[in-house]
Amino acid sequence: MTKAQEATSAAQKTADEKADALKAANAKLAQAKQELASAESNLSAKQAALTTANETLAAAKQAKD
Repeated sequence: MTKAQEATSAAQKTADEKADALKAANAKLAQAKQELASAESNLSAKQAALTTANETLAAAKQAKD
């Protein structure tokens, strides 16, 4: 193998490794986005439950008076 071929091969290997690293990073990003969406959904549900509880408490206090 000539020096030019060796350099080309090494460059291709480096490019392949970088492409693989980018794919892995993109997969992690996609997973993080899914986890964030899930957390946001859970937060929204908890906020709705808290709002309902506060409304119930306010109604109970008003009925007591």
